[in-house]
Amino acid sequence: MSLYSATNNIEWSYRLEPGQNYKVMIETINWRNYDYEKHSIPLQEEITTMRLKYYETCNETRECLWRSGMVCLSGKCLCDSLHYQRYSQCYHRSYLEARTQTLESFECGNGAGFKLKWRPPSRDADLVKGYEVKWREQSITYDRRSGSEFVGLDTEFTTPCSLKLQPGRLYWTTIRTIVGLRHPKETIFVEETARSLILDPIQPGRIIRRLSNFSADGMLLKWEKSSTSFVNRYKVTVGDETKYTTGFLPEIMWNSLLMPLTVYKVSISAISYGYTTNYPTYGSKESPPSVNSIQTSDSKYSGKVYLPYGNDDYILPIGHKATKTLKAPITVYVGDGSIEGFNSVNVGSNGIIGLGEKFNSPNILDMKSSSLIDRQILCPFWAELKTDKNVGKVYYNAYSRVPAADEKDIMFMEQAEVIIKRRFKDFGGFRANWLVKVTWENMTISGMEKEREKEVSGFTK
Repeated sequence: MSLYSATNNIEWSYRLEPGQNYKVMIETINWRNYDYEKHSIPLQEEITTMRLKYYETCNETRECLWRSGMVCLSGKCLCDSLHYQRYSQCYHRSYLEARTQTLESFECGNGAGFKLKWRPPSRDADLVKGYEVKWREQSITYDRRSGSEFVGLDTEFTTPCSLKLQPGRLYWTTIRTIVGLRHPKETIFVEETARSLILDPIQPGRIIRRLSNFSADGMLLKWEKSSTSFVNRYKVTVGDETKYTTGFLPEIMWNSLLMPLTVYKVSISAISYGYTTNYPTYGSKESPPSVNSIQTSDSKYSGKVYLPYGNDDYILPIGHKATKTLKAPITVYVGDGSIEGFNSVNVGSNGIIGLGEKFNSPNILDMKSSSLIDRQILCPFWAELKTDKNVGKVYYNAYSRVPAADEKDIMFMEQAEVIIKRRFKDFGGFRANWLVKVTWENMTISGMEKEREKEVSGFTK
């Protein structure tokens, strides 16, 4: 192996085996790499590499044993800052780390706390003089709480309730091992990688009924906040649907339609990400739910909420003006039966239901005798309505008792019967055989500069 130098000394960059004899040859070269290059007579000598062990005298770090974790300090081969000495050997300080096994949160009155257990170092545990538990609060500001506690040689620790740690807050914990070295005598501190824990948030309080509105089509819920907890969101479940608040305020505007005069179970849980953030970077914790029962009132803003709609319904395709024909298994008569009945329905996008015919004129001016004579239509609302990919959907479906009804048909039929009997007292014995359900959702009137949302749900026998 050869190296070249322009001076009379050289730094040998290749590692040699310590305590071995090597032959060294040195020669002078003129005009190297030219055709007329000349070499002097080589000088040859034999050298023995040094092999300095722990605490032996040295001048440079490279004289100390290679890959031993030693450096030359104050003329001695000593362990570097990442290693410690035992029996004249240097070992990595990670061997002296205490490792957390369990880290758990617990309730502490209106506050919270944590308890943790850890394993002693994997080797040389007899050098350990004690442990210190350190903790700090996660915060986006510099004004954050922190603390530490010396626990001796115990390997578990529980925070006292007097600390009054905040439920729902993220805390970082570290176990610091205090080690006493013997040659030379020295005290060093070895810390494990910090662990994070979100303390369990407190359960929210009950619904504040005097501040809430239980309308079936515009429900507003307000409840008692989670006491002293740090909260990022609340999870609210009404019936079988779950929504989340957009912030920490204990209230939600329920924008889904509910059945009027119906009892619902409401479950509310507090969710914490541990500190002020919109994303659960370090995970999240959810409190036990607060469960309440409510009864919806009648529709407050419109007559649109009677039958649920959505996932299982047909949707009128964008650009279509009317649905496919919905065939009835029976003939349906209007009024006293003197007018010919119909056995199909077509739903128009512009708020019109054709009874046995298609009719979807957008212009209200068409509502005159010459245009409407002999027509059989229902007009939940009649206007030129806009449907596109961003706004406006028409949902529709049909249910029947004949020739055979499944559970879903029966459920919707019975709901319709209850509504009819409640609204029309003379129809106490009403029984539906065929039901058409139509919902115009988020419709916008074409040509208007400001979009207005309209939403109507209707049904017909």
